[in-house]
Amino acid sequence: MLALGLMGEKPGRIIAGFPVVFIIAWVRSSSRAITRSSIRTGLSFVLWCLVIGLFVSNVIGVPEWLKPAVRTEFYIKSGLVILGANILFGEIIKAGFYGIVQAVLVVTVIWYFTYWVARKMKVDEEFAVVLSSAVSICGVSAAIATGGAIKADPKKISYVTSIVLICAVP
Repeated sequence: MLALGLMGEKPGRIIAGFPVVFIIAWVRSSSRAITRSSIRTGLSFVLWCLVIGLFVSNVIGVPEWLKPAVRTEFYIKSGLVILGANILFGEIIKAGFYGIVQAVLVVTVIWYFTYWVARKMKVDEEFAVVLSSAVSICGVSAAIATGGAIKADPKKISYVTSIVLICAVP
């Protein structure tokens, strides 16, 4: 709430919808239906959540009072920071200086190589940046975070997300 308030969002609008978003997330995390269907079909639970999200947003619709609390990009970015701070800090300490140098070098080289290949294939710069981040960093989360940071066209973020999921499923 504090972070969204600092971003200029009115706290009253968030407070009204956040409990609903929290309950939906809690029900999903405790639901075994998606997990079981993911195991049975071999499809990622992320893909199932994407399909359900597309259905809700395009068929059912999100009520106006709930939209300020539905901040998918914000939640993903916050989750990445918290996860990174929680897990990666311990790993960085274990890896030491050479491990840190290797990680930075690998991500940098892969990012620039992917960007170079995408530009050689005449992909526009915005799409190339989002795709490079997804390939070199951590997939869907990186694509969404990068797309939000550079204010990319949401369609391009969706395309990259689809490409990552299609490649990750097999």
